[in-house]
Parts: sequence; C-alpha cells; structure tokens
Amino acid sequence: MTEFSNDSGTIAYDEAEDRILPHIHVSVGLKEHSATAHTSHLLSAKVQFLTEMLVVEVAGPSMSRERDTNLYDVPLLRFGTAPH
Repeated sequence: MTEFSNDSGTIAYDEAEDRILPHIHVSVGLKEHSATAHTSHLLSAKVQFLTEMLVVEVAGPSMSRERDTNLYDVPLLRFGTAPH
C-alpha cells in the first residue's frame, strides 16, 4: 500500500501561454517500509480518491514563474516583479 502525505505547493496562471501551472510537493512511501518516504515534485498523477484541500487565492503581490537558465530551466516563483 502506498501512502501519500504532506502536500503543498502553488497553482499559477501563465498569461503568455494561457494555461495553469501547478507546482506541487508531495511525500510518498510504502507502508511495509515503515517510516521511509520520498519527497519531491508531483509531475503527473491519476486520482483514485478524493481529498479535502484548502485553496487560498493571493491577489497581491503579483507572482510569476520564470525559467532560470542558470538552474537547468527550473521555473522559480518570483513576487512583485514583471516577467523578464
């Protein structure tokens, strides 16, 4: 049995590409491996059960995700700045 816990992250809107950009952190582990777990980014998923979440809309400051070419094109969250 796989266990899923400790999810967090952001959901951003990319105006230039007109799409939603989820950035989700998760921790998962196998019950038979006791307290061993792995934490990383959720890249894709298939929903097999529902969960209750709290979603908070942040109207300001403005936020954007810009790819950093010096960091392997990782999109970094920036606050209060216009995209470069």
